Amino acid sequence: GKTDYFNGLQAKMEGSLGWNQDVRNGLVWANLQPSADRNGADWQARLEQQAPAEQATRTADDLQVFNIPLALFEVLGIPCPLSPPSGNVTSFDVKGLLFDGLSLQISKITLQHALTWLNVTNASDSAADASNELWEIQSAEVADVSFGLPQSWKQDFRLSAGGLRLVMLPTGYIGISGTPEGFDFQQEEFVSTGEREGAQRTGNYNDADGRLPPELMRETERAEDILRVKTFPVMKGGLFVDISGSQSRLVADMKVDLRVDVEIKPLLVSSLAAQPVQDFGYVFWSHELERRVTHGETSLPGQMQVTAVLSCGYLRLLESPLAEDPLSRINMNPADGQLQLDLTKYTAAPKMFTPEPPQDGVQCLDLYSSGYEARSHGRWWSQHATEHLCGPAVVVESLRDAIDLQLKRFRDAQAKKWEFGTHPADKPQYILPTGLQSMDLVEAYRRRRPGWLFKPKAQASGSLLERVSKQKERLQQSGQGSTHLLDERLRLLETGKVSEPKNLTMDFAANTEDSSLLQTIGTTHSHAYRMCRARDDLDTLYFPPEQFEEAAIRMAIPGTPIGDVHVLIDKLQVVDFKLDVRLERISDTAFLFEISGPEHGRQAMFDLWVEGVDFRAPKTMLRQLAYGVSGFENAVKTAFTFGLLKKNNLDRGPLTVRMQMKGMFELDRSNHWNVRPGAVSEVDIKFGAGGLVQTLINTMIGAFGDMDHIFLETIWPLLAAIIPEKIGKAFTRVPEEKGQIVVSFHIEGRCKAPQSDKNGKRCPDEEIDVLMKNIVELGMTPVPIFEDLLAQDCAQGDCSNGLESWDFILKRIVDTAAANKPVFDKSSTGAVVSGSYVQGMPLEIQANAEAEIPLNLLGTIVGNDSVLIDMIPVMPGKLLAFGSADLLGKKKLQVPKVRLERLRLPLVFGDGHSEAFELNMTVSHAFAEAVGASVDTVQSLSSSFDMMLNREHGLVLEGMNAGGKPLLRMVLPSKLVRDMLAEPSDRFRNPSNLRTAPAEMADGKLPTKFRRPFSRMPAALDLNQFFRRGDAIASIGLQGGNSSKRWETLSTNLQLTVQGTLMLGSQLWRSVLYTHDYDDGFVHYSTTGYWGVISGSSLPDMPVFLELGCGRLRIYGLKRDNTPFSDVKRSIHLADTAGSGLDQFKPFLSKPGMSCISVPDENAVFSKQTHFCALDDYIKELKQALELQLQRFNSMREALLAAQKADEEGARKAKESGYEMSGNFFTKPPAMKDSTWFRRLNPYDPTSWFPAYPLPEDPRAVESPTKRWKSAVALVYGPPA
Repeated sequence: GKTDYFNGLQAKMEGSLGWNQDVRNGLVWANLQPSADRNGADWQARLEQQAPAEQATRTADDLQVFNIPLALFEVLGIPCPLSPPSGNVTSFDVKGLLFDGLSLQISKITLQHALTWLNVTNASDSAADASNELWEIQSAEVADVSFGLPQSWKQDFRLSAGGLRLVMLPTGYIGISGTPEGFDFQQEEFVSTGEREGAQRTGNYNDADGRLPPELMRETERAEDILRVKTFPVMKGGLFVDISGSQSRLVADMKVDLRVDVEIKPLLVSSLAAQPVQDFGYVFWSHELERRVTHGETSLPGQMQVTAVLSCGYLRLLESPLAEDPLSRINMNPADGQLQLDLTKYTAAPKMFTPEPPQDGVQCLDLYSSGYEARSHGRWWSQHATEHLCGPAVVVESLRDAIDLQLKRFRDAQAKKWEFGTHPADKPQYILPTGLQSMDLVEAYRRRRPGWLFKPKAQASGSLLERVSKQKERLQQSGQGSTHLLDERLRLLETGKVSEPKNLTMDFAANTEDSSLLQTIGTTHSHAYRMCRARDDLDTLYFPPEQFEEAAIRMAIPGTPIGDVHVLIDKLQVVDFKLDVRLERISDTAFLFEISGPEHGRQAMFDLWVEGVDFRAPKTMLRQLAYGVSGFENAVKTAFTFGLLKKNNLDRGPLTVRMQMKGMFELDRSNHWNVRPGAVSEVDIKFGAGGLVQTLINTMIGAFGDMDHIFLETIWPLLAAIIPEKIGKAFTRVPEEKGQIVVSFHIEGRCKAPQSDKNGKRCPDEEIDVLMKNIVELGMTPVPIFEDLLAQDCAQGDCSNGLESWDFILKRIVDTAAANKPVFDKSSTGAVVSGSYVQGMPLEIQANAEAEIPLNLLGTIVGNDSVLIDMIPVMPGKLLAFGSADLLGKKKLQVPKVRLERLRLPLVFGDGHSEAFELNMTVSHAFAEAVGASVDTVQSLSSSFDMMLNREHGLVLEGMNAGGKPLLRMVLPSKLVRDMLAEPSDRFRNPSNLRTAPAEMADGKLPTKFRRPFSRMPAALDLNQFFRRGDAIASIGLQGGNSSKRWETLSTNLQLTVQGTLMLGSQLWRSVLYTHDYDDGFVHYSTTGYWGVISGSSLPDMPVFLELGCGRLRIYGLKRDNTPFSDVKRSIHLADTAGSGLDQFKPFLSKPGMSCISVPDENAVFSKQTHFCALDDYIKELKQALELQLQRFNSMREALLAAQKADEEGARKAKESGYEMSGNFFTKPPAMKDSTWFRRLNPYDPTSWFPAYPLPEDPRAVESPTKRWKSAVALVYGPPA
């Protein structure tokens, strides 16, 4: 729609051009200069002078060549990445510009004042957001620029200019001006003719009309414009151009002056004897050989030097040197010394043999063999001549291969149909590529001088199976390696598949008969019920959240062998701890895991200080525990047992833990982890001087079995699962000494300011100095291990789950090794990353690295067809990148110097062929500043690098440069660090798993109004409160080698050291333990009403509080002075009566606005039926809640089936990742009559974990049991006085 895009366009140039046959063979020259006179009044005078004196006095405005409106770029769809700042101009000064036909070279480019975008901005971004991405390049220098074109793009001219200036104006124009000497143009070679029409050969080498290998094509040459020079030997001219634009129109003022000499004769000669541009498609071969003749014509010598020429389907033996007389060259009478053989008479290529006596490196061709009938001569009796061609073996063999290729093309089905032509008779002949023409044959013979050796590349033929078989045969004959990999590849190709993966070993009930699933449902209460009930008791009877919200630990432990235990710890302080962890491969199939400590008999130690210990346990169990207490407490056991049952507060004391664990797990025959018998688990836990709490701890441990049993059932399965079973299986491919794994941790912490008294040592400030060291050592022969990993993932040659990025790398490594090419040999890498942090201060990170990655390994990792590999220049070239860059403050970028050498820029075309540019440049003194709002992501960043990439050494990255600067130094602002440390709190609040099934399913998602009310606010996990300071340093080293045996070796060493100060106190324990609530899956509902027997028209008058939860219905007497939830009037487990449905709660309407339901009672036969009455709306909601809970209990069968399917899918995905769910490590929980979760725990499948939901952020959503009770009392009796 724009019509003014030419407004202001101005271009004015003047110059001269011409050629002279006697000067540089008539190549064209030209000179273009800025025009000083827009009207061109004196252009003729300046043309004659060639170097006018007034040039020296021209102003910058006089020298302007172009004035281009930016609107024109918009119309053409050309994006402009730069723009001038407000009130300023953007300028480019270019010095020393030269284009030599193959590369563009610039001595120096100076850029000043340019706006650019740091990132691509979406159209939907606001202006404020967009300003964050806008940067101003205040100055930059680019020097020693060289932009090389592909060799095939070589141009025939040279262009140079002393300088060029480009100015972008805020008014919307680009001005381009040049220096007084202007632009010089020199033609270096004659140009080719224009595009020609016609098809080119594209088929296979063996096809009659297919393309030929370049080495077997007739020589070609450029179709040069020599005719121009011969016809017009001298030309000289001048021109003046002045172009101006207005609206959508261009006005051009042009003046041209030419003086031309003309010759007619060369034009006529050239038109009568033009070289052909057709591609005739016959194999062409030429070389000097020795011709040996026996029984030949009497005029022929027995031996002679000849030029053997294979062309147009004939083998011609010509005199050497060639005869001067053109007619003599075409005389093929054998008696006159030359010979021509028609290749169509051969049944195969001529036989090659060693002459007698043998000569070193000489072979011969028997020309009259393979079906070709020997010529005979003689008037009275006939003699059959023999013809042999002899010469260097490689030359003779190349001639035989050339003849063989021509015979294959003749044997093509189309060849005879075309009478041994090379294209259909009804179609035009194929043509040569544009710009080429066939070379004169005499010149072609001359260029194929003696010593030209050729052996065509053999094309891969046969199936992949045949090629692999031949490769195996060659390897066996050479005796230089094992055929193990090739045997495996042959097996895959012959069978079309690898062994099917084993079936998942899941210990679920069979999915056949529904009755078998129902039989697995137990009659006792589920863990979900016990957990729900214990939490109710914790919140209502023992430790209500209103009173104990600040406690470090407040928890219920349901279903222990001694009953439900409720524990309260007001403060838990870490005083001291030390432990060492070690994981090591000790045999071909076994791993050792050990937890120990540097002191105390190699025991790990944890010293804690505990305050405000309080607990609740069943009364009978407390009595038994008290009788076991010794010392002073034994004397007061009666007081403890009978007088202090409601407050067993043992106050404070040290808690010490000493432990040592050592065990082994190994792969069984099914490649599953099993723990070896005899695992050692020594754990000694002591509290204070012993007493009731100590006895409780010992009793609970004994009730669960000893510590060995506890760790065997819980801890060891988790430890074994750290290493995927597929990794363990892969390592069995190599013996233990060839596949070593050692992982070790040393962790210790100590209170920063401990205090001691007679009771023990504590840490009141809760600040802990922590040190952690982690070392991972791997020494292995990687290829067999990678083969096994790939084989486990793949079947039938393709991965069953698709080739992931890691699988692609493994496959490249295996394939490279199978081709007997090195992968890891001579590779080495070393990197160090360090960081330092102080609370409230910026975070500083430094990184440095040294690496030498051979090209084979680099290509294996990124793919040999990747852009990175294409960027590497051919030998002996190399890509260098060295220099530095700095990001200063929040909005300033400085690049002191960066040098790139021989950067290869690949370019792939639509037809599949590719070319590449090559770039050299130095960027220096660059300075940019962000415009608008500051960029807060990085406070400062500096980088200093020195890298080389070539095809001999691969990637070589040097460490610190001579100035001692690291590869990377980055400082992150304190605000960003605070946000980063606060982010895990938000993620941690979200549960790993939520219920998703329909609400009526036993494990379904409940409506919000029927969920368990939140009893407390979450404790925020803000790591900013816990991390006071820290320093970390990590290093990695990798070394590849080539052992004298079959496989390469790879050694890896990873070390991580972290030390700092942490706040380990009550706030942390609350944040970790109580961030979200478990979703027990029971319907919860509560309301007030009246309960009792309905007598006539009189309704019950006893105020009660009804609560539905944990699968039970409970009715409590409601009085103002009652202890909450203490007076239980009726308790019903709905799972026991679920089969009766809602009918068991029969409605009974009595008065308007009030409704009643009967409450089931197993003693109703001997007593009157009791009812619960409340407002109609309350009864309606109560019936909905009861109906939903009964539906969930009655949907057990469907829930079990759905859980089994989900478990199988989760196990399948885990196995694809290398983890097999098998054995007794993670058993399926038993389904009980009131279960709400049926999934088997799979550590690798979060959807199998017990569901939860996040605690609310709004305090108004919190409703503890005590709060609900008080609200009910106020509703019935009114607010308290």
